Amino acid sequence: MNLLTRLIISFGIAQLFLSCSDKSVASNKKIFRYNEEGVVSSLDPAFATNLSNTWSIGQLYNAPLEFDEKMEVSPSLAKSWEISSDGRTYTFFIRDDAYFHDHPKFKDGKGRKCTAYDMEYSLRRICDTTSIYTKGIWIFKDKMLLNSKGQLSDTCFKAQNDTVIKMYLEKPSPYFLQVLCMPFCYVIPKEIAEFYGQDFGRNPVGTGPFQFQAWDEGNKLVYTKNEKYWKKDSVGVAYPYLDAVEISFISDPVQGFKAFKLGYLDMATRMNESVLGDVLYPDGSIKESIQNEFGVFKGSYMLTEILGFQMDKNAVVYRNNPNDPILNKDFRKALNFAVDRKRIITLLRNGLGVEGNHGIVPSAMPYVNVKKVQGYTFDPKKAQEYLKKS
Repeated sequence: MNLLTRLIISFGIAQLFLSCSDKSVASNKKIFRYNEEGVVSSLDPAFATNLSNTWSIGQLYNAPLEFDEKMEVSPSLAKSWEISSDGRTYTFFIRDDAYFHDHPKFKDGKGRKCTAYDMEYSLRRICDTTSIYTKGIWIFKDKMLLNSKGQLSDTCFKAQNDTVIKMYLEKPSPYFLQVLCMPFCYVIPKEIAEFYGQDFGRNPVGTGPFQFQAWDEGNKLVYTKNEKYWKKDSVGVAYPYLDAVEISFISDPVQGFKAFKLGYLDMATRMNESVLGDVLYPDGSIKESIQNEFGVFKGSYMLTEILGFQMDKNAVVYRNNPNDPILNKDFRKALNFAVDRKRIITLLRNGLGVEGNHGIVPSAMPYVNVKKVQGYTFDPKKAQEYLKKS
C-alpha cells in the first residue's frame, strides 16, 4: 500500500506519528505536507536503497504486488497469479486499467496503458549487470533461473502478451511474492526510462496515485494528483483523496518538529531523541499537551535496530589480535545476555521501542512467533557464566 494513498500508514519497532488536521490552500486544494530529514538521491526505483528514497518514490509507482494493512500480499498491477505445481513458474495476469502518468514523450502527451512488457523491462533492468541499475539485484539473485554461467538468465521474466507475464525460478521460494512488493520492483515505462537514461531519477514517470511536478533539491519536492489512478476505495471512490503532496527537506529534527508545531507540516514522524522528550514522558506515555493539540498514532514499526559483530577473521581489526574475544562465541553470548534492552529503550528512547527478545524479525510482521523463537534477554547471571566459559 502506498503511504499517502489512504492518507497515511506507518511502519514499526515502535513509531510515533503526529498529524494536524487537513489544511486548505489557495483554490481549495488539499495538499499534504511532510518533512524528509534524509537526502533523496533519486526518484528511480532502481535506487530505492534507503528510507528517504523509498518514502519519496512510493507515491509515484506501483509494484506487481503490494502489502495490505495486515502485511499480507495483495494484488496491485498484477490482479491475480498462478503458481506451478513445482513452485518454479509464476504466471501473473496484469490489470488493463493502469496507465502511466501523462508525459510529452508519450504519443499526444497522454500516458499509455501499463503492460506486462513494461513489467518485464522493469524487472530485467535491475538484473542487468552491465548497467548501473543493479542496486536491487540481490532480491532476485538466489531465486531466479540461472544460465549455464551461473548468472541470472535473460528469460527469468518473460511477457507472453500485454496482460500476461511468466517468471521462472531456479528453485521454489517461500517468499517470492513478498519480494515482488518491494520498491525495487516498481514498474516504469521503457521509452521514458531509456530517453532520460541516468536522469530518469529526476524525471520519473509511473502509475502511482501521484505524479511528479517539481523538485528543488534540498528544498522541496512536489507531486500532484494522478486523475487517472486506477485504484478505488470500498465504495468506489477513486484514490487519492489529496490533490498534492509537498515534501520539505529540513535536516535538523528540532527545526523540523518546530515547523510541524507551527502548522507548516501536516505530519511529524521518525522523531529522534532530541525531540522525543517534547512528546513523550519517560515511561513512553504521550504528554497531554500533545494529545490535546494533535492527532497521535503510536504503533509497530517494521524495523529492527541491531549491533553487529565483524566476523571476518581477516578483517583489519583482527590482524594484530587473532585471539580477539569477539571471535569467541561464548563471549558474544555473554555480551548479548549483558545488554538491558528495556532500560536502553526507557532511558534513551522514552519508552519508544520493543525489546528484541524473539529474534530479529520486527514484531509488526504477521509471521512472528514469540513462542517458538526465543532470543536473548537481559540475564546478568548467564552473562557471567558465558564470560567465564569464554
